[in-house]
Amino acid sequence: MTIYQILETLGVLVGFVYLYYQYKANPKLWIYGMFMSILYIIVFFHAKVYFWAAINVYYLVIQLYSIFNWSKINKNEDAPTGLKRFPVKKMWILVIVIAVFSFILSIIALKYLDSEIPIPEAISTAISIVAMYLLSKKYIEHWLLWIVVDVFYMIYNVVLGLYPTLVLYIVYTVVAVMGFFKWRELFNELRVKS
Repeated sequence: MTIYQILETLGVLVGFVYLYYQYKANPKLWIYGMFMSILYIIVFFHAKVYFWAAINVYYLVIQLYSIFNWSKINKNEDAPTGLKRFPVKKMWILVIVIAVFSFILSIIALKYLDSEIPIPEAISTAISIVAMYLLSKKYIEHWLLWIVVDVFYMIYNVVLGLYPTLVLYIVYTVVAVMGFFKWRELFNELRVKS
């Protein structure tokens, strides 16, 4: 077993803990997320999926921001958990942001990187950037974007031979579906109580 396989396996184990806390909308997710991001920066860089490595740098930054933001949101008396719905009439903004990021990242990947999967890597990275932002703001809809990203990761981790990570993303997909309904239920319960 190589060092990269060990780091990948450790990343998967930490990823399960991260996912558990994300599902529960528990702020501990950010600590485990930071550790997982560090591991996957190394794993994905070694696998020549540079945007997936870079997105984990972004995750580190947004996780630090989210620790502060979630503690601030939880002090808001109007929304004890701070869970929110993203306005349907503004969804077009998310689509445009994802499309623009996908286009720019695809050009960079094709022109300057020796990525193993340049276009899928660019698109999934663009969606991940938006999904992580929505999670940092406690928007329920972040789960829907993660489902799309998880499907990309499942398919392309097979291509890359990252089988432990494939298992992680199969579980992530199932939990993302469950998480969406769980967060929506929590949101609705809090609306009824307030």
